[in-house]
Amino acid sequence: MNSSRLAHLDALRAIALFAVLMVHCHDYYNLFSSVHEGSWLASLAHFSYEYFLLGKAYLLFSFLFGLSFYLQLSRAESRGVDFRVPYIWRLIILMVFGFLHRLFYSGDILMIFAVMGLILVPLYKISTRWLWLLATIFLLAPQAMWNDYWHQSDFLFLWYEDLCRSIHLPSMPSSLGSSWWDLASWNIWEGLYHAFLYMIWSNRLLGVLSMLVLGIIAGRSGIMNKPRALAGMSLALLLLTLMIQGVCLSPLQERFPVLLKIFYSESYALFFAASLSLLLMQSWMIRVIRPLCAMGRCTLSCYISQSIVMTYLLAGWGLGLGATLSSLDVMTIGILLYLAQLLACALWMHYFQYGPLEGLWRRLTLLPRRRSCT
Repeated sequence: MNSSRLAHLDALRAIALFAVLMVHCHDYYNLFSSVHEGSWLASLAHFSYEYFLLGKAYLLFSFLFGLSFYLQLSRAESRGVDFRVPYIWRLIILMVFGFLHRLFYSGDILMIFAVMGLILVPLYKISTRWLWLLATIFLLAPQAMWNDYWHQSDFLFLWYEDLCRSIHLPSMPSSLGSSWWDLASWNIWEGLYHAFLYMIWSNRLLGVLSMLVLGIIAGRSGIMNKPRALAGMSLALLLLTLMIQGVCLSPLQERFPVLLKIFYSESYALFFAASLSLLLMQSWMIRVIRPLCAMGRCTLSCYISQSIVMTYLLAGWGLGLGATLSSLDVMTIGILLYLAQLLACALWMHYFQYGPLEGLWRRLTLLPRRRSCT
């Protein structure tokens, strides 16, 4: 893949951020409100969440994270620099950002990516054949396959519940009746434990790993910059998702319900990445994607600021609107916030080369090298 920055990937990253934001808004940022609305628009929003976003937005982000990892290291390698050790330091800084983010939002993904990213570093130099083997193993989700085969699809969830009871792991305190510190302290201790256990019992851990490895493969092959290859990939993945949906009433679905659900989510996320990239690469889309590109270069800043704004609006330590707003209301607020961020990012990137937190992240990453030169 050309080592120069690919604008359509920045735009795709901004679209993935929107998908993640909508999932978080629908779920009240894990603050567990439950105001229901029976309008057709609310039903449409829930349908979109259930079939197009849930279990797929984070996979798209994982794929882009793996792709960005490869691009960063390959660019450095083209300049004669081995960036693997600095990248480990970069991931440690990301872990700190994730820790600070968890002070507001229990569903932080930054710490997960930072830990999983450490696995990518030794994979950078291994052959593509071995990468495909690892991706296949992760995609097959052996634990889910085994549990499905023996009709124990809920085995991991029951294990999770039993473990929480055995170690007396407390649940999240009331979002409306607790102070900011009560929620924040739970998020960074018990909540972090819950988050990693959730990644295991929901089979998302293997899903993230598979998409991270596929991101490296995509970067190494250069497929994300080849329109014809993207078109073929989109068609193949579309047929795969339709085929998986078509077996919903078959014995295969009865035998492997969780595994097929995982396959569907992963093939859908890859189809979305391929088809959107193909669309965004068209010359007539240049003006359309310009603000998206600006946001795509500020995803860390936007992701964290979204959580701070939305939890302040919803939680009891803030405005406490989570008790009165429906999920459609929260998603509408999320859309308005996203549009405001689009404008803010376009203005910011007009004057600066990096987003606010992105610039800080870069400076902290380069800090050890600067010290060694003095």
